[in-house]
Amino acid sequence: MGKILEGQEIIRWLANKPAEFESVCVLMTPEIAESLLVRNTKNRPEIRGKIAIYGEEMTLKRFPATSSGLGFDVDGILQNGQNRLRACCMSRAHFQTVLVKGLAIESFVYEDTQVKRSLADVLAIMGEPHYRVLAGAMSWAFRYENQVKRVMATRSNKTETGIGKGLASKKIIGSNAQLLEVLDRHPGLRDTAAKYNNVTGALLTSSLMAALDYFGSQINEDITNEFFQKLINGVGITEDEPVGVLARHLQKAAVARDKMSHEVRCKYTLKALKLALNGATLERFNFREDEEYPILEKTTKWSKPAKAETTLPNGRITETVPVRR
Repeated sequence: MGKILEGQEIIRWLANKPAEFESVCVLMTPEIAESLLVRNTKNRPEIRGKIAIYGEEMTLKRFPATSSGLGFDVDGILQNGQNRLRACCMSRAHFQTVLVKGLAIESFVYEDTQVKRSLADVLAIMGEPHYRVLAGAMSWAFRYENQVKRVMATRSNKTETGIGKGLASKKIIGSNAQLLEVLDRHPGLRDTAAKYNNVTGALLTSSLMAALDYFGSQINEDITNEFFQKLINGVGITEDEPVGVLARHLQKAAVARDKMSHEVRCKYTLKALKLALNGATLERFNFREDEEYPILEKTTKWSKPAKAETTLPNGRITETVPVRR
Protein backbone atom coordinates (compact mmCIF):
# COMPACT_ATOMS: atom_id res chain seq x y z
CA MET A 1 0.00 0.00 0.00
CA GLY A 2 1.31 3.47 -0.89
CA LYS A 3 1.29 6.51 1.32
CA ILE A 4 -1.99 7.36 3.02
CA LEU A 5 -2.69 11.09 2.76
CA GLU A 6 -4.00 12.95 5.79
CA GLY A 7 -5.24 16.44 6.67
CA GLN A 8 -4.23 19.28 4.36
CA GLU A 9 -2.29 16.85 2.15
CA ILE A 10 -5.68 15.75 0.84
CA ILE A 11 -6.74 19.30 0.01
CA ARG A 12 -3.44 20.05 -1.75
CA TRP A 13 -3.65 16.79 -3.73
CA LEU A 14 -7.15 17.68 -4.94
CA ALA A 15 -6.05 21.19 -5.90
CA ASN A 16 -3.63 19.85 -8.52
CA LYS A 17 -5.80 19.14 -11.55
CA PRO A 18 -4.65 15.96 -13.33
CA ALA A 19 -4.41 15.30 -17.05
CA GLU A 20 -6.36 12.09 -16.41
CA PHE A 21 -8.00 10.60 -13.38
CA GLU A 22 -5.84 9.62 -10.42
CA SER A 23 -6.50 7.87 -7.13
CA VAL A 24 -4.97 7.82 -3.67
CA CYS A 25 -5.68 6.33 -0.25
CA VAL A 26 -6.67 8.84 2.43
CA LEU A 27 -7.54 8.99 6.11
CA MET A 28 -10.76 10.97 6.23
CA THR A 29 -11.44 13.12 9.28
CA PRO A 30 -14.53 15.18 10.16
CA GLU A 31 -12.64 18.42 9.49
CA ILE A 32 -11.51 17.38 6.01
CA ALA A 33 -14.94 15.89 5.26
CA GLU A 34 -16.54 19.26 6.02
CA SER A 35 -14.18 21.04 3.65
CA LEU A 36 -14.83 18.50 0.89
CA LEU A 37 -18.61 18.83 1.25
CA VAL A 38 -18.21 22.43 0.07
CA ARG A 39 -17.53 20.83 -3.33
CA ASN A 40 -20.89 18.99 -3.18
CA THR A 41 -22.76 21.39 -5.48
CA LYS A 42 -24.26 19.05 -8.08
CA ASN A 43 -25.64 15.97 -6.39
CA ARG A 44 -28.87 14.23 -5.46
CA PRO A 45 -30.40 14.81 -1.97
CA GLU A 46 -28.59 13.19 0.92
CA ILE A 47 -30.07 9.95 2.26
CA ARG A 48 -30.55 10.26 6.02
CA GLY A 49 -30.97 6.54 6.61
CA LYS A 50 -27.64 5.74 4.97
CA ILE A 51 -25.92 8.56 6.82
CA ALA A 52 -27.14 7.19 10.17
CA ILE A 53 -25.99 3.66 9.35
CA TYR A 54 -22.60 4.78 8.02
CA GLY A 55 -22.06 7.03 11.03
CA GLU A 56 -22.74 4.22 13.49
CA GLU A 57 -20.37 1.89 11.67
CA MET A 58 -17.64 4.54 11.55
CA THR A 59 -18.01 5.11 15.28
CA LEU A 60 -17.70 1.37 15.93
CA LYS A 61 -14.65 1.21 13.60
CA ARG A 62 -16.24 -1.26 11.23
CA PHE A 63 -16.26 0.86 8.08
CA PRO A 64 -13.32 -0.56 6.08
CA ALA A 65 -12.04 0.86 2.82
CA THR A 66 -13.56 -0.70 -0.32
CA SER A 67 -13.10 -0.24 -4.07
CA SER A 68 -15.95 2.29 -4.01
CA GLY A 69 -14.18 5.55 -3.23
CA LEU A 70 -14.98 9.24 -3.11
CA GLY A 71 -15.10 10.70 -6.62
CA PHE A 72 -14.39 14.23 -7.90
CA ASP A 73 -14.70 15.36 -11.50
CA VAL A 74 -12.20 17.41 -13.55
CA ASP A 75 -13.62 20.61 -12.04
CA GLY A 76 -13.17 19.33 -8.51
CA ILE A 77 -16.92 18.79 -7.92
CA LEU A 78 -17.92 15.88 -5.68
CA GLN A 79 -19.72 13.20 -7.68
CA ASN A 80 -19.79 10.23 -5.33
CA GLY A 81 -19.54 9.93 -1.53
CA GLN A 82 -21.66 12.70 -0.04
CA ASN A 83 -23.43 10.39 2.42
CA ARG A 84 -20.13 8.96 3.69
CA LEU A 85 -18.66 12.43 4.14
CA ARG A 86 -21.77 13.64 5.96
CA ALA A 87 -21.71 10.59 8.22
CA CYS A 88 -18.06 11.32 9.03
CA CYS A 89 -18.97 14.88 10.02
CA MET A 90 -21.93 13.85 12.17
CA SER A 91 -20.25 10.92 13.91
CA ARG A 92 -16.95 12.78 14.40
CA ALA A 93 -15.21 9.52 13.46
CA HIS A 94 -12.33 8.77 11.06
CA PHE A 95 -12.29 6.27 8.20
CA GLN A 96 -9.94 5.22 5.41
CA THR A 97 -11.07 5.36 1.80
CA VAL A 98 -9.91 5.71 -1.79
CA LEU A 99 -10.18 9.18 -3.29
CA VAL A 100 -10.41 9.63 -7.07
CA LYS A 101 -10.04 12.90 -8.99
CA GLY A 102 -10.24 13.86 -12.65
CA LEU A 103 -13.48 12.02 -13.48
CA ALA A 104 -15.36 13.09 -16.59
CA ILE A 105 -18.17 15.52 -15.76
CA GLU A 106 -20.78 13.22 -17.30
CA SER A 107 -19.60 10.19 -15.30
CA PHE A 108 -22.16 10.95 -12.58
CA VAL A 109 -24.74 9.28 -14.84
CA TYR A 110 -23.05 5.95 -14.21
CA GLU A 111 -22.49 6.28 -10.46
CA ASP A 112 -24.41 3.94 -8.10
CA THR A 113 -25.79 1.83 -10.96
CA GLN A 114 -24.03 -1.36 -9.88
CA VAL A 115 -26.02 -4.18 -8.27
CA LYS A 116 -25.65 -3.89 -4.50
CA ARG A 117 -24.38 -7.00 -2.70
CA SER A 118 -27.34 -8.07 -0.59
CA LEU A 119 -27.19 -9.83 2.76
CA ALA A 120 -28.38 -13.01 1.02
CA ASP A 121 -25.43 -12.70 -1.37
CA VAL A 122 -23.04 -12.36 1.58
CA LEU A 123 -24.54 -15.41 3.33
CA ALA A 124 -24.33 -17.45 0.12
CA ILE A 125 -20.66 -16.56 -0.20
CA MET A 126 -20.20 -17.62 3.43
CA GLY A 127 -21.71 -21.03 2.57
CA GLU A 128 -24.98 -20.73 4.52
CA PRO A 129 -27.39 -23.33 3.03
CA HIS A 130 -30.67 -21.45 3.55
CA TYR A 131 -29.27 -18.01 2.84
CA ARG A 132 -32.39 -16.33 1.47
CA VAL A 133 -34.71 -17.21 4.36
CA LEU A 134 -31.90 -16.71 6.85
CA ALA A 135 -31.15 -13.22 5.49
CA GLY A 136 -34.77 -12.20 5.92
CA ALA A 137 -34.96 -13.73 9.39
CA MET A 138 -31.83 -11.82 10.46
CA SER A 139 -33.37 -8.59 9.20
CA TRP A 140 -36.61 -9.22 11.12
CA ALA A 141 -34.61 -10.13 14.23
CA PHE A 142 -32.68 -6.86 13.97
CA ARG A 143 -35.89 -4.85 13.72
CA TYR A 144 -37.49 -6.73 16.60
CA GLU A 145 -34.48 -6.25 18.88
CA ASN A 146 -34.51 -2.52 18.20
CA GLN A 147 -38.24 -2.28 18.90
CA VAL A 148 -37.70 -4.12 22.20
CA LYS A 149 -35.04 -1.56 23.15
CA ARG A 150 -37.43 1.29 22.33
CA VAL A 151 -40.25 -0.23 24.36
CA MET A 152 -38.01 -0.86 27.36
CA ALA A 153 -36.66 2.68 27.17
CA THR A 154 -40.21 4.04 27.04
CA ARG A 155 -41.21 1.97 30.07
CA SER A 156 -38.24 3.38 31.94
CA ASN A 157 -39.19 6.92 30.88
CA LYS A 158 -35.82 7.25 29.16
CA THR A 159 -37.23 8.33 25.84
CA GLU A 160 -40.09 10.26 24.35
CA THR A 161 -43.54 8.87 25.09
CA GLY A 162 -44.93 7.00 22.13
CA ILE A 163 -41.66 5.70 20.67
CA GLY A 164 -42.22 2.18 19.40
CA LYS A 165 -45.99 2.52 19.69
CA GLY A 166 -48.87 2.36 17.27
CA LEU A 167 -49.30 0.26 14.17
CA ALA A 168 -47.27 2.33 11.73
CA SER A 169 -44.02 2.96 13.55
CA LYS A 170 -41.03 3.52 11.25
CA LYS A 171 -39.31 0.58 9.61
CA ILE A 172 -35.84 -0.11 10.97
CA ILE A 173 -33.13 -1.12 8.51
CA GLY A 174 -29.66 -2.44 9.35
CA SER A 175 -26.49 -2.69 7.30
CA ASN A 176 -24.98 -6.04 6.32
CA ALA A 177 -22.38 -5.67 9.08
CA GLN A 178 -25.05 -5.02 11.71
CA LEU A 179 -27.15 -7.96 10.52
CA LEU A 180 -24.20 -10.36 10.60
CA GLU A 181 -23.78 -9.43 14.26
CA VAL A 182 -27.41 -10.51 14.77
CA LEU A 183 -26.45 -13.99 13.58
CA ASP A 184 -23.54 -14.02 16.03
CA ARG A 185 -25.96 -13.21 18.85
CA HIS A 186 -28.66 -15.60 17.66
CA PRO A 187 -27.11 -18.59 15.85
CA GLY A 188 -30.37 -20.48 16.40
CA LEU A 189 -31.86 -18.47 13.52
CA ARG A 190 -30.10 -20.97 11.26
CA ASP A 191 -32.34 -23.73 12.64
CA THR A 192 -35.61 -21.84 12.19
CA ALA A 193 -34.53 -20.71 8.71
CA ALA A 194 -34.04 -24.38 7.80
CA LYS A 195 -37.42 -25.20 9.37
CA TYR A 196 -39.32 -22.74 7.14
CA ASN A 197 -37.09 -22.84 4.07
CA ASN A 198 -39.47 -24.99 2.03
CA VAL A 199 -42.77 -23.60 3.34
CA THR A 200 -44.87 -22.15 0.52
CA GLY A 201 -48.32 -20.62 0.26
CA ALA A 202 -48.42 -19.50 3.90
CA LEU A 203 -50.08 -16.31 5.15
CA LEU A 204 -46.68 -14.97 6.26
CA THR A 205 -43.25 -15.05 4.65
CA SER A 206 -40.89 -17.86 5.65
CA SER A 207 -38.32 -15.37 6.93
CA LEU A 208 -40.81 -13.62 9.24
CA MET A 209 -42.02 -16.93 10.66
CA ALA A 210 -38.42 -18.07 11.15
CA ALA A 211 -37.57 -14.95 13.17
CA LEU A 212 -40.70 -14.93 15.33
CA ASP A 213 -40.53 -18.69 15.88
CA TYR A 214 -37.00 -18.22 17.18
CA PHE A 215 -37.92 -15.51 19.67
CA GLY A 216 -41.17 -17.17 20.73
CA SER A 217 -39.36 -20.43 21.38
CA GLN A 218 -37.15 -18.65 23.90
CA ILE A 219 -40.29 -18.39 26.05
CA ASN A 220 -42.10 -21.63 25.18
CA GLU A 221 -40.95 -23.80 22.28
CA ASP A 222 -43.98 -26.11 22.25
CA ILE A 223 -46.58 -23.33 22.19
CA THR A 224 -44.66 -21.40 19.55
CA ASN A 225 -44.22 -24.44 17.32
CA GLU A 226 -47.92 -25.29 17.61
CA PHE A 227 -48.87 -21.67 16.85
CA PHE A 228 -47.00 -21.55 13.55
CA GLN A 229 -47.94 -25.08 12.47
CA LYS A 230 -51.62 -24.17 12.91
CA LEU A 231 -51.12 -20.91 11.07
CA ILE A 232 -49.52 -22.74 8.15
CA ASN A 233 -51.93 -25.67 7.76
CA GLY A 234 -55.07 -24.31 9.48
CA VAL A 235 -55.79 -27.61 11.24
CA GLY A 236 -56.85 -27.96 14.89
CA ILE A 237 -57.43 -24.28 15.61
CA THR A 238 -59.85 -23.66 18.47
CA GLU A 239 -62.51 -21.02 17.98
CA ASP A 240 -61.06 -18.41 20.31
CA GLU A 241 -57.32 -18.93 19.88
CA PRO A 242 -55.26 -15.87 18.91
CA VAL A 243 -53.76 -17.84 15.99
CA GLY A 244 -57.29 -18.38 14.66
CA VAL A 245 -58.17 -14.70 14.79
CA LEU A 246 -54.81 -13.90 13.18
CA ALA A 247 -55.40 -16.39 10.36
CA ARG A 248 -58.86 -15.04 9.70
CA HIS A 249 -57.58 -11.46 9.68
CA LEU A 250 -54.79 -12.27 7.23
CA GLN A 251 -57.16 -14.28 5.02
CA LYS A 252 -59.60 -11.39 4.86
CA ALA A 253 -56.81 -9.08 3.81
CA ALA A 254 -55.75 -11.54 1.11
CA VAL A 255 -59.30 -11.93 -0.26
CA ALA A 256 -59.83 -8.17 -0.26
CA ARG A 257 -56.43 -7.69 -1.87
CA ASP A 258 -55.55 -5.41 0.99
CA LYS A 259 -51.90 -4.38 0.59
CA MET A 260 -51.09 -5.00 4.24
CA SER A 261 -47.41 -4.28 4.74
CA HIS A 262 -45.09 -6.91 6.15
CA GLU A 263 -44.45 -4.55 9.09
CA VAL A 264 -48.14 -4.60 9.97
CA ARG A 265 -48.31 -8.39 9.51
CA CYS A 266 -45.37 -8.69 11.90
CA LYS A 267 -47.10 -6.61 14.56
CA TYR A 268 -50.36 -8.55 14.30
CA THR A 269 -48.46 -11.84 14.53
CA LEU A 270 -46.44 -10.68 17.53
CA LYS A 271 -49.62 -9.63 19.31
CA ALA A 272 -51.31 -12.98 18.62
CA LEU A 273 -48.23 -14.99 19.58
CA LYS A 274 -47.80 -13.02 22.80
CA LEU A 275 -51.39 -13.80 23.77
CA ALA A 276 -50.92 -17.47 22.84
CA LEU A 277 -47.82 -17.71 25.01
CA ASN A 278 -49.91 -16.39 27.89
CA GLY A 279 -52.90 -18.69 27.26
CA ALA A 280 -55.26 -15.84 26.31
CA THR A 281 -58.23 -15.33 24.01
CA LEU A 282 -58.73 -12.47 21.58
CA GLU A 283 -61.80 -10.54 20.47
CA ARG A 284 -60.48 -8.83 17.34
CA PHE A 285 -57.38 -7.23 15.95
CA ASN A 286 -56.83 -3.51 16.30
CA PHE A 287 -54.03 -1.22 17.32
CA ARG A 288 -54.64 2.01 19.19
CA GLU A 289 -52.39 4.94 18.40
CA ASP A 290 -50.97 4.80 21.92
CA GLU A 291 -50.63 1.02 22.06
CA GLU A 292 -47.19 -0.34 22.88
CA TYR A 293 -45.35 -2.29 20.21
CA PRO A 294 -45.96 -5.98 21.08
CA ILE A 295 -42.92 -7.74 22.48
CA LEU A 296 -42.87 -11.40 23.49
CA GLU A 297 -42.94 -11.86 27.25
CA LYS A 298 -44.82 -13.77 29.92
CA THR A 299 -47.41 -11.78 31.82
CA THR A 300 -50.24 -12.37 34.31
CA LYS A 301 -52.52 -9.98 32.45
CA TRP A 302 -54.64 -12.71 30.86
CA SER A 303 -56.26 -15.89 32.18
CA LYS A 304 -56.60 -19.10 30.19
CA PRO A 305 -60.07 -19.75 28.66
CA ALA A 306 -61.88 -22.93 27.69
CA LYS A 307 -61.45 -23.94 24.01
CA ALA A 308 -63.60 -25.59 21.35
CA GLU A 309 -62.16 -27.31 18.25
CA THR A 310 -62.68 -26.02 14.70
CA THR A 311 -60.65 -25.94 11.46
CA LEU A 312 -59.39 -23.19 9.18
CA PRO A 313 -59.83 -22.06 6.47
CA ASN A 314 -63.24 -23.74 6.08
CA GLY A 315 -64.36 -23.40 9.69
CA ARG A 316 -65.78 -20.19 11.16
CA ILE A 317 -63.88 -18.62 14.05
CA THR A 318 -65.80 -17.09 16.92
CA GLU A 319 -63.81 -14.28 18.47
CA THR A 320 -64.18 -13.86 22.21
CA VAL A 321 -63.33 -11.02 24.54
CA PRO A 322 -60.08 -11.46 26.49
CA VAL A 323 -60.64 -12.49 30.11
CA ARG A 324 -58.92 -10.00 32.41
CA ARG A 325 -57.91 -10.75 35.96
